Amino acid sequence: MKSPAPLAARQFVDLYNLGVSTAPPLAALVASTLGYVAYNQDPSSPVFKFNVAAIVLNLAIMPFTLVAIFPTVHKLKAKKAKLAGAALEDKAVEAGVVKEETTNALLGKWARLNLVRAALSGAGALCALWAATEGLESFVAQAALKSGANRLG
Repeated sequence: MKSPAPLAARQFVDLYNLGVSTAPPLAALVASTLGYVAYNQDPSSPVFKFNVAAIVLNLAIMPFTLVAIFPTVHKLKAKKAKLAGAALEDKAVEAGVVKEETTNALLGKWARLNLVRAALSGAGALCALWAATEGLESFVAQAALKSGANRLG
C-alpha cells in the first residue's frame, strides 16, 4: 500500500462507515425477496431448496462479519484515532509496532476476510440464479405443452 498509515486508516474508516450504512439493508432486502420467492415454491422442489440456500448464504455474511471481521475493523478504527494527529510525511509513525498490527497489515487482513464475505454473497447469488433459471425452464416447459401443435395430442 502506498498511502501513509494515518491517511490509509482514515480512508478505511470512512469507506467502512459508508458500507455499514448500505450493506446490511441491502442484504436484508435480498434475503426477504428470496424468502418471498421460496415461500411461493413447492418445498420439495429444487427451486425452493436453491432459494433457501441463497438466503442462508446471503445472511451468513452477518455472523461472519461479527465474528471474523469486526476485530480487525475495531483495530483499524483505533489506528485512525491514534494516528489522527500524525503528519502524513512521518514515516516512523508506526515504528516499533508489531508487523501484523501495522495499518497496512490490518488492511490486508481485512481485504482477505472481505473476500471470504464476498464469496459467501457470490455463492448465494449463484444459487438464486440457478433457482431462477430452473424455475424459468419449468415455466417454459409448461407453457410449451399448452401451446402449439403439441396441444392437440
